[in-house]
Amino acid sequence: MASFSSVATAYFSSVVDSWQGLKHLSVGIDRTSLAKTPSVAQAAERYIAAIEAIPGGRAVNSKISARSFDAATAPAAVPDLIEAIEALVEEVQQLA
Repeated sequence: MASFSSVATAYFSSVVDSWQGLKHLSVGIDRTSLAKTPSVAQAAERYIAAIEAIPGGRAVNSKISARSFDAATAPAAVPDLIEAIEALVEEVQQLA
């Protein structure tokens, strides 16, 4: 069965300028884990391309290929993020 690790983090804060307590939302792929499961590499690359195309995201400064959305951009990005994640899950399931 194909598997891989992805990252989804959220930082919650009581700061008023947050979205339902969300300070930022980051989504992406851990490339170290991905290297261990090359069967899903093409699907993961399409996922990364999809999340990079979503307006309002910025690159995350880490070894993980990810985009981060702040409280101002996350609400509008969520539908597109869900679509990208669903497409990735469907594609990986077809590989199994």
